Amino acid sequence: MLIKNDNYSYQFYGLNLSINRLLPGLATVNSSAPIDVAIHLVGEQQSQLPLLDQAFWNVPLEWYQQTGFHLWTTHRDDGIYWRIRSFDGVDCLEFILNPDGSQVWGFWSRDALFTDAVSLLLGCVLGHLLRLRGVTCLHASVVAVDGSAIAILGQSGAGKSTTAAALASRGFSVLADDIAALVPDEKRFWVQSAYPRLRLWPNSVNAIHGSIEDLSLVSTSLDKRFIDLQIKDREHWQFQSGALPLIAVYILGERDQNLTAPIINSLSLPEAMKHLMFNSYGRAFLTPQQCRQEFQELGQLAKTVPVRELLLPDNLGNLGQIYDVILENLRLIHTLV
Repeated sequence: MLIKNDNYSYQFYGLNLSINRLLPGLATVNSSAPIDVAIHLVGEQQSQLPLLDQAFWNVPLEWYQQTGFHLWTTHRDDGIYWRIRSFDGVDCLEFILNPDGSQVWGFWSRDALFTDAVSLLLGCVLGHLLRLRGVTCLHASVVAVDGSAIAILGQSGAGKSTTAAALASRGFSVLADDIAALVPDEKRFWVQSAYPRLRLWPNSVNAIHGSIEDLSLVSTSLDKRFIDLQIKDREHWQFQSGALPLIAVYILGERDQNLTAPIINSLSLPEAMKHLMFNSYGRAFLTPQQCRQEFQELGQLAKTVPVRELLLPDNLGNLGQIYDVILENLRLIHTLV
């Protein structure tokens, strides 16, 4: 553990974070708990820093370029350092993580990119940091139902956040958006709460929330918007701030223009395991030992938690039906337990 300092304190994904700058729109916490991760948002790149010297790093992992990020590593006496870099030919964002995931440094090429840096930190960077720390993560949005959690899995663009928003608009609290961090105990898996925001494309906002006019941009390069989940005295759009046990997993399939309503299909154990592995988050950061641990944990998850396929119509106007279909499926699961 690191020694607590005078920086701003946050709690995301079950971690106590110390950050040297305020994160816009997110509340700090008062905590005497030891710090798990120190995050240094340095700002404009300083070429004199050894960490930013290209000679310091190994050849990029080429397959990772498809996601829009460059992933580089360097082997040092204390282990492997990781560098996540986003570069569009003009602007550059990058984060460096130390071997045990206890230190993070963030850099960006101009002040106007601070919002983009925070967005990258809350998503990709924290997701990969959790993997470094040995936490199994799934590419999922998570909502709370009667004191338990359900996870909605799928690759980017599958509609995870939109489905979670459709449920949130009917009164379900949101636990996490895009990353489900799983912590097992002897009986079940607990999903850690993330931060009180949902990220939605404008068409999803218009279909569910009603308007994008009062919503801030996720970044300067995307038209995604944040829905704030920490506004008090509001009936809907609530945030679940504590970890909850996972009781069901729904895998989003391709949207079907022939469907008139959402449907849920059961999956065999091998099918469930295949989908869980496919939707694992940030496997590039795992050691062979961590890969084995993940396989064992996901195998146990597939055996103990119902995994279903959720097929949606290719029409945002049908989103309201998701609530009834999932509630009915959860009632059925409950009767089978």
